[in-house]
Amino acid sequence: MQSHMGGSYSAAGIEQMQVFRCTHASHGLKTSGDTWGQAPTRQPEARSLSAPIRKCLPTMPDIPALSMLSTAHQAVIGMASPGTLTFRLRRCPVTVNETALCDRLSQAFGDITPTDIRIQSLATTLDPFETPPTKTATLSFAKLPSVVETQIKKGEWMIESHGLDGSLILDTNFRGMTPLNDVEAQKHDFEYIPYLFSGAGVTNITGSCIAISGLASHPFGSWQPKGNENKSWMWIRDALPKALPNVRAVLFGYDTTLVNSNSFQTIGDLALSFIDNLKASGLTSLGMKPLIFLAHSLGGIVFKETLVALANGGDHERQILGRVVGSVLFGVPSRGMQTQALMTMVRGQPNEGLVRNLTTASEYLRSLDGQFSRVVRQGRMELFWAYETRTSPTVAVSASFPKV
Repeated sequence: MQSHMGGSYSAAGIEQMQVFRCTHASHGLKTSGDTWGQAPTRQPEARSLSAPIRKCLPTMPDIPALSMLSTAHQAVIGMASPGTLTFRLRRCPVTVNETALCDRLSQAFGDITPTDIRIQSLATTLDPFETPPTKTATLSFAKLPSVVETQIKKGEWMIESHGLDGSLILDTNFRGMTPLNDVEAQKHDFEYIPYLFSGAGVTNITGSCIAISGLASHPFGSWQPKGNENKSWMWIRDALPKALPNVRAVLFGYDTTLVNSNSFQTIGDLALSFIDNLKASGLTSLGMKPLIFLAHSLGGIVFKETLVALANGGDHERQILGRVVGSVLFGVPSRGMQTQALMTMVRGQPNEGLVRNLTTASEYLRSLDGQFSRVVRQGRMELFWAYETRTSPTVAVSASFPKV
């Protein structure tokens, strides 16, 4: 088990997590959150990992760490072996397949072969206005191209490829929306799902599942195994689409850097940015599909703030809210968390206010909890909250960078 700042769950440890379920179509949420490491109190229904959530995420008991890629890890990214790094490639021609894309990249870089490249996903972009549409890939290298290896901390590279009008964009930050799979249009087109986790026919669930990572985390790496082992596997990309083939899996990436951050975004700002990303991605268009969310740590607070902002918005925003059918929330500090070590890292920085709003004495969290409870009582959605049942290490500060 891991820290407050975006922690991780071990493959064995996830069985020590408890999950409680709230069906807001029938009754309200009495206490919507939990302090990290504590079981929530006065819940409508509490249970260990059981049939509904196992059906939705059948690989969940085997999910390795929902691990944090912290600022410290990013600072030493150049020390990692090539195969442990996952890159995102945008603006890929919609007509290319994995083999053709490997050939194009090999020619563009000039110092690697197609067999040095492993395309792990290739999905159509979410932008409904892009003409012609392009694809987004996730990939890894057995051997890093020299332009990447020598500038690994740069984080983004423009790649010129013969025959393309524009450049391909390779990056490691995964900011914004990243689609991980395609769904057949006729199967993805669904009017409404009243109850996301309703027993029978669970493999026919249709919609978009959006994952929001936590504080000081990485949008992709947070959902991979902890450490450097088996970094070729990421359960939202590699397991979820197989279990729920009619659900499109999407990652949302945002700036959660702690140390040396120059961001003064509030949680409200992050929620509004998330809503803007949803709109720009076509996920809130007239024919929008049901929306399912996975949220971890701070990502759960952003999710709650998003629902409140949608409820307080105009007709379009409330229409979006009506398409939210459920969420699974992992270790969300709805009643705050211990932030002494975090405050040491951010004191005097623009992001100090964001961390201060996550303390156990936070009036902001109490107010948000009340607003969120009222919103979900009025909606038709199911929430599953996973919380720890064992103590876990917290963040410490070393002489050079924060460690877990």
